Amino acid sequence: MNLYIKDETDSRRKHGRNDLTEKNKSPLSLKNIVYALSGRLPGQLVIQLTDNCNATCPQCGMNKKNRFPRSVLSENAVFKIIDHAARSNFKSLSFTGGEPFLNSDQLMKYIRYANQKGIPYVRTGTNGFLFMNSSRSDFKDRIKALAERLVSTGIYTFWISIDSADPEMHEQMRGLKGVIAGIEKALPIFYEYGIYPAANLGITRNIGGKSDYLEKIALGRKPFITEEYYYIVQKLIERFYSFVINLGFTTVNACYPMDIQSHSYTDLNPVYYATSKEHLVSFRREEKAALYR
Repeated sequence: MNLYIKDETDSRRKHGRNDLTEKNKSPLSLKNIVYALSGRLPGQLVIQLTDNCNATCPQCGMNKKNRFPRSVLSENAVFKIIDHAARSNFKSLSFTGGEPFLNSDQLMKYIRYANQKGIPYVRTGTNGFLFMNSSRSDFKDRIKALAERLVSTGIYTFWISIDSADPEMHEQMRGLKGVIAGIEKALPIFYEYGIYPAANLGITRNIGGKSDYLEKIALGRKPFITEEYYYIVQKLIERFYSFVINLGFTTVNACYPMDIQSHSYTDLNPVYYATSKEHLVSFRREEKAALYR
């Protein structure tokens, strides 16, 4: 459970955030502390709204280059799931994809409905395509309009995926040119509305930019030495965190590499198709142990 305090009251009140609702959402609330002390952490439900996507991320099987039948959950199905989550006392609900904002009208409706049902932590995320073309004269107004729509739903926060401390590498991986500059311009606007997006790191070998060391490890051209590997990866992750802090982020998520399809030692089958056989995310067990440490 993340315990952090940020003075967001004025900006939330200014833009119509409900103070009582925000109080109930506080990670430091008595109810959540009781959950933690009893060994019952608040449950999270993730709803994959669609597997449609407009990015080219090599670490994800849902990227737009892959050919397979795409789908979108029906409104009826989503409302039923939210109703069940509320009755089951879920505390956190995340809407994911694919790219959820490709169906933004429905997404806003679902976030609002989940909040009305009393689920305190409602989130979603984006690959960042919304922040392209930041040099256009209408960019600021476009982001303000997005922030106002999000505020009106009562959303807790949302994440923006960033893959590398190297902006060029991130944009090349995602196929979203100029998105980093747009994110940097957009963050202060969201802050004015009391929304604090999280940088979402999907762990790959490109965390800190191009790494000859990790590339050689992946290709078997260099012996794996645990402490050496740990030290280098630690520095790469520090570089990533420094990068997103300098962009203006105050919160970060980290997602484990989704490569289980590529290994024979497991019979696991993914229910979420964000998997890949690319060596970019195909870490051996000993590598993963060092990464997670």
